[in-house]
Amino acid sequence: MRLKEGSHINRSLLTLGKVIRQLSKGRNGHIPYRDSKLTRILQSSLGGNARTAIICTMSPAHCHIEQSRNTLLFANCAKNVVTDAKVNVVMSDKVLVKHLQREIARLENELKFHGSAYTSNHADALREKDELIKQLEEQLKELMGQKETVQSQLDNFRRVAIDENFDDHAIRQWVSILLLLHFIIKPYNDLLNDILIGFLLTGMCLKMLFLLLILTMLFMENKMV
Repeated sequence: MRLKEGSHINRSLLTLGKVIRQLSKGRNGHIPYRDSKLTRILQSSLGGNARTAIICTMSPAHCHIEQSRNTLLFANCAKNVVTDAKVNVVMSDKVLVKHLQREIARLENELKFHGSAYTSNHADALREKDELIKQLEEQLKELMGQKETVQSQLDNFRRVAIDENFDDHAIRQWVSILLLLHFIIKPYNDLLNDILIGFLLTGMCLKMLFLLLILTMLFMENKMV
């Protein structure tokens, strides 16, 4: 039984030495207070706001020189421990309740402030997304309108080609010529579109259209020169 008690005492003293060494280096790391009952009891005295005094005793006998040396090393570490000693204020129940109510009110105000800021930022983000969606929808409508216009012009061109008894190969050749001409005379695109649509709607033959294209290309060559 005594052997077991001595083992527990030595383990508690060893843990106390670890705690003192850690406290002497600073409180940034982990302090092993819970490794023994002794350090758990002394936790508030060693690392709290108490003013603690440690008395180290030594023996002058030569046979105890090693223990005296270890005691001096322990005392040297203990004197480097810094505590924040202050008087504990004992508040009455009414004062404590008022203090807690003020703390609750402060936390509620902080929560409302951060919540309102988050709501405002979230609303701005949603508004920007809505504007972006509207812009994309308008661009999509514009592209769909352009697609319908091109499809209508292509249908008119196909009807005129059928009236003039052109086969599919000839139609593809005419389409290639029109596309090539579109990139060459792109600055005059609006004017030529009006002219071409007018010819197609009136049902003029494609030979006249081809003549118009040649004249336009000659006009562009002369203008470039």
